[in-house]
Amino acid sequence: MKSAFTMVELVFIVVIIGILTTVALPKFTVSRNEAASTICIHEISQLVLELSGNYTKYGYVTFKTKQLSYLTNVKLGVSQKSGLSNQPTETMTDGKELIYLCDGSEVVTMTWNAKKSDLTIASKAISFNVEDEALTITDIVKQRLAGGLLSVNGDSRVYDF
Repeated sequence: MKSAFTMVELVFIVVIIGILTTVALPKFTVSRNEAASTICIHEISQLVLELSGNYTKYGYVTFKTKQLSYLTNVKLGVSQKSGLSNQPTETMTDGKELIYLCDGSEVVTMTWNAKKSDLTIASKAISFNVEDEALTITDIVKQRLAGGLLSVNGDSRVYDF
């Protein structure tokens, strides 16, 4: 006599796997969004530190002539994923806007003021609807930046170099 699975047993296993997948998939998506938002926050913080460090290293005269590719390791020329939308050959001239995209959406805009040697970091509208579990990566980043790189209510913050 052959020992094999019956059709009913196979269908039962497929149904159990389907139920487990339905339960696990939303948790996986939330974890993926949290991880992606952590990367974006780290890159934004790293960008501010790199710009500040390079300003100190090169001084104003040389800093403003350096291309972005020499001033930061953050991805440049990004339009779909995460990084700066600015091109690598751009320089830090007065009034220069650095636009950081996270998952293809604009999260923060950084404006360089050469006369005051400061960088103003501002965010697009921040929503604080924590009850909504379907937050996008961009929403998570904006909420986590508030009180850190941005002021608590999401207003812009100025960093003096």
